[in-house]
Amino acid sequence: MICSVFKPSRQLNGKSVRRRLWWGQYRLDGDTAITRVPLKTFDKQIAKERLTKLVKTLQQEREGMIAPGPMREAGGMSVPELCARYTGLRRSEMDALQWGDIRLDEEKPFIVARAATTKNRQEAKLWIRPELLAILKDMRPADASADQPVFRAVLDVAGGHKIRRFQRDLKAAGIPYRDAQGRTADFHALSRMTPNTHMGQMGVGERVRQEFMRHSDLRLTSAVYTDAGQLPTAGAILALPSFSADGSKTCAQRGAQSPDNEGQTLASPCTIDYSI
Repeated sequence: MICSVFKPSRQLNGKSVRRRLWWGQYRLDGDTAITRVPLKTFDKQIAKERLTKLVKTLQQEREGMIAPGPMREAGGMSVPELCARYTGLRRSEMDALQWGDIRLDEEKPFIVARAATTKNRQEAKLWIRPELLAILKDMRPADASADQPVFRAVLDVAGGHKIRRFQRDLKAAGIPYRDAQGRTADFHALSRMTPNTHMGQMGVGERVRQEFMRHSDLRLTSAVYTDAGQLPTAGAILALPSFSADGSKTCAQRGAQSPDNEGQTLASPCTIDYSI
């Protein structure tokens, strides 16, 4: 295993000059190449400690002692992100959310998106999932006033300091903020497109999803705010009947047949497992 810190050099006026910040390099057992990472410090000892911690974490992941980084990141999702994911609230609506809008003590707790804060200027009632309910109850101040903001750290619009920090976090995690197809990993994608697509994956009807998304046009729900590439289209093949006459072959070739009440032969659904 290779694990060391170094200062990379660059050419300046024809001379090789070492950079001021330390970098680390490692190659774990089983790796075919050396990986180099910026350690973002001028102090060599701190650089060594950071690299040692990183390598230890990677080794623990490979041994199955801890969950992979993306899973740990998901588990550490902030409360605003968790709330947006489960309610579909937009960033501006999250910014405007007050404790008086959250009815935690009702028989069926819900959040009110006030008409003055919503994009279509219509009030909406949003039901609260149990895990989010427990978190909100725990974080609500005992003396919270109705007009007190619930969140103080919702991502800024493009150009704000929090969105820039978010972009740096994505870069550190190896996730492009905007990929080759022009798709952007922003707060809007988290709170709007992601839950709608997940509902589509789970077979939730378009009309129900439209209500959750609060869209006036169903096409927005089914096309614009759905990542079609994530839908279980391969599994949908299972719903197609097979019309093969040979019942002795595999499901892909045959189509088991069964008689109906009048003695006629009907094609039965195929049973190939298309799960990935």
